[in-house]
Amino acid sequence: MKDLVAQAGNFVRSFIHRFGSEKTPTPTISEQSFDLTVNEKKQSIVAKAVAIVGQLNCQDDLSLEGQFKGSIQAAEYTVVIGSNGFADGDITAKNLLVKGQVVGEISVSDRIIIAKTGTIVGNLQAAKVELENGAKYKGIIEIDPIEQEATTTDSASDTSIEESAPSVSAASAMEPS
Repeated sequence: MKDLVAQAGNFVRSFIHRFGSEKTPTPTISEQSFDLTVNEKKQSIVAKAVAIVGQLNCQDDLSLEGQFKGSIQAAEYTVVIGSNGFADGDITAKNLLVKGQVVGEISVSDRIIIAKTGTIVGNLQAAKVELENGAKYKGIIEIDPIEQEATTTDSASDTSIEESAPSVSAASAMEPS
C-alpha cells in the first residue's frame, strides 16, 4: 500500500511540475511586428561562406548571411542581415531587418528592425525603428527626418520675427526707481 501511495504522490508531483513549468508562450516582437515580406523568388542571397568587398546595387530583396564591406544600395527593396551576416558600410534600403551585425550609416525609407540577436553600430535614419528585447544598438536615431526639417524651417522663420521685437533686459527691469 505504501508503494501505491508513493507512486501516486510521484505522479501528482510530476503532473504539477510539468503543467506548472509549461506556460503559454508569449509571442515575441518578431511574431508580432517583424512581418517584413521578402520576395523569395526575386531575392539575392550572399551565403554564409561568402565575403565581398565593394558596392552592391540591388534590384531585388537582399539576404546577407556572409560578410560584406562596402555600400549597399537597395532603395526600393528589403535588406535582411541574417544571424551570421556582417555588413561594414553604409546601407540604403526601403526596409532593413538586422539579425546579425552592421557597422555603418543606415538610411531606410520605411522601417528598421533590430532582432534580439542583432547589433548595429552607426546612425539610423528611418520612418520607424523597432528594437526587440536584447537587441544592441549604438548611435543616433533620426526618425522621419523630412517632417523634422519642415518643422525646423517653420520654427526658424518664427524665431527671426521674435528676434526683431524689442526686449527688456532682466537687469533694467529689476533696478529700483
